[in-house]
Amino acid sequence: AGILDSVRDVLSEAVEVRDPSSQLDFAMVDAALNVAEEALAQVASSLKTGEIGGSAASAWETRQSPPPELAGCLVRALPLLAVLCAPLGRAKFASLLERATGCCQHLADVARCCSQDKRQSIADLPPKGIAALMDSLAAVARWKNIDPSLIRALQRRLIAVLNSTIALEINAEVRAEVAAGIE
Repeated sequence: AGILDSVRDVLSEAVEVRDPSSQLDFAMVDAALNVAEEALAQVASSLKTGEIGGSAASAWETRQSPPPELAGCLVRALPLLAVLCAPLGRAKFASLLERATGCCQHLADVARCCSQDKRQSIADLPPKGIAALMDSLAAVARWKNIDPSLIRALQRRLIAVLNSTIALEINAEVRAEVAAGIE
């Protein structure tokens, strides 16, 4: 969890950057997203195969949860990743946005696996995060001179993440924020 805390710190600093094209430490953010994506992919894969709980049954069937210390890291990661997507999309940083949305997608997979466990809501995204994902989706839709297949892939992933985070447990505040973002 120490490495994941370091990744969270790097992502927190990246979210605070006003002008990503001139102030963002690309190498550091890229490395942090790489570590996060790998860790999240392993957690999602382990939950799918049931390796975390030690049983042979699939966690998709048994609804296993990640260990509490890891779940806490995951809960804190999604809002940061979502908020980071907006400036990455506006700055047209396709590779970093692809990694960030990949992390969000892995978190959504973990949340789907654990969705029957009401004690922890991994995919609970605050309205600011949903608005940031919608902002990055709009920014990607305006991209020109970038591979159309990459644009479509990013759009599909952003929509899938929005669908996963909104569909699990939506409240009135989130619905109002999403409606305001669409108007």
